[in-house]
Parts: sequence; C-alpha cells; structure tokens
Amino acid sequence: ISLSLSLSLSLTRSLFLSLLRQQALLAAISEKDANIALLELSASGKKKTQEEVLALKREKDRLMHQLKQQDEDTEEEEEEG
Repeated sequence: ISLSLSLSLSLTRSLFLSLLRQQALLAAISEKDANIALLELSASGKKKTQEEVLALKREKDRLMHQLKQQDEDTEEEEEEG
C-alpha cells in the first residue's frame, strides 16, 4: 500500500472512530435529558429528587464539554487530512 493511501485509510479510520465517540456522547446526553425530565415531572419537591436532578445536570454538562472537545478534535483531524 502506498504511503498516501495508508495515511488516507488511517485518517478515515480515525474520523470514523471520532464519529462513533460523538454518537455515544450524544446518546448519553439524551439519556441524561430524559432522566432529568422524568424527575422534574415527578417534582415531588423532595430534597433527594432535587439533588438527583442537579447531579444529572452536572453529568450532562460534563458530557457536553466532552462533546465540544470531541468536535474540536475532529475538526483538527479533518484539517490535517
């Protein structure tokens, strides 16, 4: 295999894996949103429920940050290719 083809395949594989990571993060964010909505709908006002919602929102924020970082990394890889 020529060097350029090898590099192209490596970049394609890397971008594919980046897309898979992005999809996994989006699925996790969606799951957090669904859990937050369920807890807020049940809105019993219990302190434990409020703490669970806050914890889920923190987890969602962490995942959003990871997704943003993943997007930036993918853009850099595309520019290098």
